[in-house]
Amino acid sequence: MSRLSRTAGRVAFAFGVATAALAATVAPGLAQAGPVVPAPPVTTVPAPTTTVPKAPPTIGLFLAPYVRGFDIDNNNFNIATHVLLQFPDLALATTKPGMSTVFLPTDYAFRALVRSLTGTTVVPEVKVFQALQKLGPARLGAMLRTHVLRGVRLTYAQALLSNGKVLTTWQGSKVRIQVLATLRRTVVLHDGATVLPDPKIINANIRASNGIIHVIDRVLLPTNP
Repeated sequence: MSRLSRTAGRVAFAFGVATAALAATVAPGLAQAGPVVPAPPVTTVPAPTTTVPKAPPTIGLFLAPYVRGFDIDNNNFNIATHVLLQFPDLALATTKPGMSTVFLPTDYAFRALVRSLTGTTVVPEVKVFQALQKLGPARLGAMLRTHVLRGVRLTYAQALLSNGKVLTTWQGSKVRIQVLATLRRTVVLHDGATVLPDPKIINANIRASNGIIHVIDRVLLPTNP
């Protein structure tokens, strides 16, 4: 097993969650000699309950189901997760406390990128992933960091009020917000690249304990790697 495989395995393990359950038994009462005396009725008083809000998962735990392999669903995140696992330091960062905004491309977004770069339509996700690996670690790492705003929690409502605002990504690229006034207002992210159409946010405000995730339909490209 290669060092990268072992490290990726440790990262995948860090994504996992373990659960446990306890059982309790009650011992029966002792029989008494003498006449039978009817027992008083038992009144059950429900124990007070407190509803504790469930904490959202980390970004890493949100991506954990996609570590297992590839599938045929265009709209989930197998490719993004496997690209992330090529960079153990970045993958581990998704499990750490903090606050970030992540623009998360779908598998379809990566397939569209490979088609634009190669002129060939690649369908199996594993082959799309292999094509991305040929870009090399430097370009892939810059691409990943272009999808993250560090120390910033940008909600969709805030984005809708930020038409024209320029964001600085972890990689250092500039991304400009455009709000399209269609039947339903849509947030578009302009990265300055011409290889692909600019991505739109198609699923917003996925909460994580260490950030917020917005799903996008194209891949952001670094403009100053």
